[in-house]
Amino acid sequence: MNNKVAWSIGILIATATPSFAQQSGQAAFDAWLQNYRDLGATVTYDTAHTSGDTLTVNGLDITFQTALSFPDSDDDGDDASLQIDFSWKSSEVVSTNMTAEGNLFSVDKMTIADGSLFTVRLDPEDEDDDIVLESRMDGFELIEGTWPALPKLADDPQRPFSRWLPLLRTIKETSFAEERVGRLTFDFSGGDSMDGAKVSSVVEDLVVRGMRDGRMAEYSTGQVSQETTVPSEDGETYTETTTIASTSMTGLDYTALLALFDPQSRGADGYQPFIDSMSNNGYRVESPYYDAAVDLSGYENVKLRVPETDILALLDRLATSGEEPEASTIVLAVIDLYRSFSLGRAFADGITFGFDVDPGITGSGGIGEVVIANLSSDGLEEFSISSVDLDLGTEGAFSLGRFFFGDIEFAPYGPMKEFASELDNMDEPDPLVVSRIFMPRSIAAEIAGFALSGVVPEGDVSLDRFHVDLKTVVPPIPTSVELSTEGLELPVAALDDQEAIDVLEAAGIDVLRLTEKIRMRWDEDTEDLIIENLVVELGQVGKVRASARLGGLTRTVLENPEQYQALIATLNIKSFELELVNEGGVETALALMAEESDVSEELMTELLLEQLRQGLAIIDNEDFSNMVMEAAEAFFDDPRNLSLSIAPGRSIPVSQVAASVMTAPQMVPDLLGVSVEANR
Repeated sequence: MNNKVAWSIGILIATATPSFAQQSGQAAFDAWLQNYRDLGATVTYDTAHTSGDTLTVNGLDITFQTALSFPDSDDDGDDASLQIDFSWKSSEVVSTNMTAEGNLFSVDKMTIADGSLFTVRLDPEDEDDDIVLESRMDGFELIEGTWPALPKLADDPQRPFSRWLPLLRTIKETSFAEERVGRLTFDFSGGDSMDGAKVSSVVEDLVVRGMRDGRMAEYSTGQVSQETTVPSEDGETYTETTTIASTSMTGLDYTALLALFDPQSRGADGYQPFIDSMSNNGYRVESPYYDAAVDLSGYENVKLRVPETDILALLDRLATSGEEPEASTIVLAVIDLYRSFSLGRAFADGITFGFDVDPGITGSGGIGEVVIANLSSDGLEEFSISSVDLDLGTEGAFSLGRFFFGDIEFAPYGPMKEFASELDNMDEPDPLVVSRIFMPRSIAAEIAGFALSGVVPEGDVSLDRFHVDLKTVVPPIPTSVELSTEGLELPVAALDDQEAIDVLEAAGIDVLRLTEKIRMRWDEDTEDLIIENLVVELGQVGKVRASARLGGLTRTVLENPEQYQALIATLNIKSFELELVNEGGVETALALMAEESDVSEELMTELLLEQLRQGLAIIDNEDFSNMVMEAAEAFFDDPRNLSLSIAPGRSIPVSQVAASVMTAPQMVPDLLGVSVEANR
C-alpha cells in the first residue's frame, strides 16, 4: 500500500509540474517563442537544425500588434487611439547550449544574421502616414546570456502607463557577460504628424559588458552618426549631420531608475548610484547654416532617489480622467521629480562653432569648457563657462574669460510643498510669501575677462571682473552681500549723459575706468547692519571709501519689509567712516570751475572755502567749524585725502539725530562724535 501511494505521489508531481523541467536546444527555443505567442504575437520560422549543442533557426518572423486609447479631452465621445505594430525578421539565429527552465532562458552564445530587421510602426488616429522606426543589425553576438519570459500585460484602460511595469521589471532578471553589435542602423520617418521629418542613424561597434541584477558594468561604441532631414518653410529640405567618434559609459544601475516609477522596486531612502560615468568623444554637427564641434563631453556620478509621487499612477489619472489637472498636482509632481536627481559633474571641453544664417549674420567662435558640478535638490556648486571667443566679422568681436554661477543653497522643500498644495485655493499668491519660500539661501555669480571690440561704435568695452555673493538667514532679504565691479572700461562718448561727457572730455578723460566694491552683512545676534567696506573708484578722478555700523535693524523688519516705518523707532548709529582719496579729480574740477567762472584757480579756491564757511555758520558750532575749515584748507592746499568719521562711543538713535537737526543743529557734531581730517 505504501509503495502504491509513493508511486501515485511521484506520478502526480511529475505530471503536475512540467514547467520546472529544463528544456534545451530547439525545445528551449520553441519555449521562448511560445512566450511571445502567449502575449499575442504571431511567430513563425522556416527551418531548425541542431548540430551538437548548436541550434540554427532560419527565417524567423515575429509580429505583434497592440493599441493604446486615451479619453477624449474635447468631450465629443470619441477616445483618441494609437495603433502599434512591432516586427522582427531574421534570416538566421544561432544559439549554443540554449536552455529554458521555469521562466528563465539561457544561452552560452547567440548570434543573429546580418541585416536582421526590427520595425516599430505607430499609426496615430486621423493621420494618413504612419510613424515608422526601422533598425537593422550586423554582427550581433550575445555571450553567457540569461533573460526572463515576458509577462502578459493586463488589458486595463484605466492604467495605460502603469500596466507596463511588469515588463520594465524584467530587466532586473536579465544578465550577460557581453553583448555586441558590429553595426546598428536606425531609420525614422515621422509621417504627417511630424511634417515628414526623417532621421537616419548608424552606431558602429556597440559593446555592453557585465550586465547583472539590473546593473551594467560597461557600455561603449565606435562612431555614431545621424542625419536629420526636415522640410523647411520654402518647400526645400533642411539636413543636419551629426557624428560622435566614440562613446563610453560605466556603472549604469537600471534598478535606481526603475525605483522612480515602480512602488514595488523602492528600496533605501536617499540617493542611489545610477550612472558612474558617461563620455562622448569627438562630437561634430554640420548643416547649411551652422556647424559645431565638441572635443570631449560627459557626466559623472549621477544618482537618483525615490520621489514621494507615484509618477505612473499620476500619469494614469491624467490620461484617463478627461479633466484638467489641478495646478497643485502638476507643480508638486514636477518639483518632486526634479528633487529625485543628483549630478556630480557634467562637462564639455573644446567647443568650436560657426554660423552663416544670412549674408549679414555670420560668425565663428569657441568655448574652452562648460562645467556643471554638484547639482541636487540641496543646491548647485557650479555652473561655469570659460574661455569664450566670438568673431562676428565686421560686426565686432566678443570674448569672456569666465562666467560662473553657483554656490547656491536651495530653499528647504517643506514650505515649498505646503505652498504648492494650497495653490488651487489661492486667488493671488503674495509675491513676498512666494519669494520667502522659494528664494535660495545663498547664491554667487562672477564674470571675468569680458571684452567687446567693434560692437559699440564709440569704442571698446572691457571688464576685469564682476562678482556678487549673496546669503540670507531671513529670506527674501539678503543678510550678507559682497558685490564688486573691477576694471570696467568704456568710452566716455558712450555714456547717455551729455553733461557728464562734456565734463570728462574737458578733463582729458576719453575712457572711463570704474571700480566699485561693497561688503556688508547683518549680524543675527546683535541685529547690527555692518558695512565693512564700500569703495567707488574712478580712474584719473579718485575714490570714495566708507564703512559703517548701524544698530536696531530687527529681524521683524527684515521679515516684513513692508513695515519699514518701524525702523524709525529702533535704528541707531554706532559708527561711520568716509574717506575721499584724490587722484586728479579735485584739480580737474577746480580748473573747470575756474574756467567757467572766468577766475583764477586760487580765487576759485577762496570762493569755495568762503561758501563752506557760510554753510558752517548755520550749524553754529565753533569748534566743529574750525575743525572743518582747517581740514578743508589743508586739503585744497595739498589735495591727497579727506576723511570724516563718526564715533559717538554709544548707540545714538536716528530719531534723536533727526530731532537734533531740526531743533538744535549745533549739538549734532558733539552728539555723534564727528571728526574731519585732511591728508592723514
